[in-house]
Amino acid sequence: MKLAGLGTRRQAIALGGLALLLVLFLARRGANAPAAGPGAASPARAGSADADEAGAAPARGKRPMVREVSPDEVPPLKPEDLVPPRPASASLASRDLFDFRPPTPVPPPTPRPVPTPRPVCGDAGYVGPCPPTPPPPPTPTPSPPEIGFRFIGTFGPKDDPIAVLVQADRIVDARAGDVVFDQFKIVRVGYESIDVGFVGG
Repeated sequence: MKLAGLGTRRQAIALGGLALLLVLFLARRGANAPAAGPGAASPARAGSADADEAGAAPARGKRPMVREVSPDEVPPLKPEDLVPPRPASASLASRDLFDFRPPTPVPPPTPRPVPTPRPVCGDAGYVGPCPPTPPPPPTPTPSPPEIGFRFIGTFGPKDDPIAVLVQADRIVDARAGDVVFDQFKIVRVGYESIDVGFVGG
């Protein structure tokens, strides 16, 4: 109650001072305004009458009447009126622009438990007979080495021809069944071609 009474008294003093200044200003303006002639009064009245009938604004040069407010009509200030309104958005309310502290860190997500693998034969927790062991795969056939020589022709008898082979700067003569270059075996010698195998395959 004491806070409300103090606010009403101050408001009344302030409004009284403003009203006094307004009255002095209007009185001084009225004294300095030139007097209008009798001929100018009729058009002004006619114009104001037409403006009032048409619902238009008052004539230029005239100020609208100021309604005086009594101190009792002004509501007193309360402490709640000085509190700034809260923003509607929750994201804005959670962050204060004038708070220089770092924001609260977001906790890391909860790690998911790793599933336990099923025990296999031979583990401590395995129950039941072990499945039969599959047979070992067959030994892979060794791949033949890359042939690095060329067959350039034959000579000799038709029933036992001799092949002429060239590798880099080496020239080798070979018949069917001979091993050449330490890893190749001549299987057959023809007139324009030869069959070649490799040692160990």
